[in-house]
This record gives sequence, C-alpha cells and structure tokens, in this order.
Amino acid sequence: MLNSPLIQELIFKGNVPEIREVMKRSREQGMQTFDQALFDLHEAGLISYEDALRNADSVNDLRLHIKLNSKLYGGVAEMQRGIEHLGLTE
Repeated sequence: MLNSPLIQELIFKGNVPEIREVMKRSREQGMQTFDQALFDLHEAGLISYEDALRNADSVNDLRLHIKLNSKLYGGVAEMQRGIEHLGLTE
C-alpha cells in the first residue's frame, strides 16, 4: 500500500474494506493486495496452488482468480484467447 491522498482519507474515515478495493485497482501505481502477490508467485511457479490458497486473505477470491486467469491451468481468459479467431455464423 502506498500513502496516497485517497488511502489517507479512507484510513481517516475508517473505511477499511474500501482500502483493499483501491489497492486491487492500483497495481500500475505500485499497490497490490496480498492475494495478488500470491497469484503472481503462483504464476511464476515459485509457490504451489495449495500454498497460495493456504495463505490467501480470501481463499474463494484467489481460487476464482486463478481459475479465470491462470496461464498454468489454461484459465478462462487463456481459453478465450485461443478461440478468438473463431466466429459465430448463422
């Protein structure tokens, strides 16, 4: 987490749940949640799927993120990239 005006305001107001959401959306500024870091480590092959889930803040969110986005398991996003050249015809 970086000390930004928005983060300061959320801390001041005690809006802790929103801090996590801001962190999730602010990777380009250098912020990330612990679960995002676990996902990156898992994708790099540095930790196992089980270790990632065991240490996650939100097991269900991380499990879903891996299922939808993992290149290791051919996530839905990867599958869609593989079929984008196909078109629907009537």
